[in-house]
Amino acid sequence: MTHAVSNSSTGYTYQVLAAMGSMSSSDRINVYGVVTEWAAPKKTNGSDLLCTVKITDPSMVDAAAGTVGTQDLLVFAPDRAQLPLIKKPGDIIRLHRSRLNHFNNRTQLVCSLGGFKRRGPPASMCLFDSTPTAGSLYVDQPYQRSSQTYHFDAREQSILAALRAFCTEWEME
Repeated sequence: MTHAVSNSSTGYTYQVLAAMGSMSSSDRINVYGVVTEWAAPKKTNGSDLLCTVKITDPSMVDAAAGTVGTQDLLVFAPDRAQLPLIKKPGDIIRLHRSRLNHFNNRTQLVCSLGGFKRRGPPASMCLFDSTPTAGSLYVDQPYQRSSQTYHFDAREQSILAALRAFCTEWEME
């Protein structure tokens, strides 16, 4: 994965996670990431729920140390069914129109789902399986998505394939 992967047919540019620290809080960010950890949803002080997720991608690898860093992701939604229902570590999440938040000297990726319209169209999310199905075929359809429609083309298929290879290499499945 390069610093930014553009999809000219949709206008989406996907950022790598290592670039989050240099981006502005006003930027709307599209990103793919591999889920490494997540917590059960919890109620916020407001009316919505929060699911905290840690994600990574090849840009977060420290080859010299043999480690992979993670990026914090906070997903907000008005009800539990709209939050990501992650099956297992290694599954892949795609986010459109997420934003950045800086808290306690850490950069957080924030995704508000389910009708929130803060500063433009709401964010969206798709979850993909990281392991092949019976017969050794990967399914390139998301097993969960936050909107009724989504776009997925050959460029995004190559991003998904690269992240699946990354999962296998780093034994995240």
